[in-house]
Amino acid sequence: MPKFVVRVTIHDGREQDYQRLHEALEAIGCLRRIMSSDGRWYQLPDATYVYGPSTPTNVGSVRDRVAPVVKRTVPRTTAPEVFVAEYSSSAWSGLTLVK
Repeated sequence: MPKFVVRVTIHDGREQDYQRLHEALEAIGCLRRIMSSDGRWYQLPDATYVYGPSTPTNVGSVRDRVAPVVKRTVPRTTAPEVFVAEYSSSAWSGLTLVK
């Protein structure tokens, strides 16, 4: 099953914008946390998500699912930036353990 990371940038975004964004993206399966190989969960950096559902099979289909939600949730004169990448493994340092 492919795994995807999603990063969103809202130009001139406020805390309330990001809170609405987190809620909207969580509703379609974007998680703000990632599971380590030992089963523990870690908080991802702000506005970074792991896309969980197995339906999309490529980065384009994930982008096509995420981008309209972002645009509806935080409309701006300058469109929010959405970045999607597929990954097979990950490594990190300094992320906060989710309790």
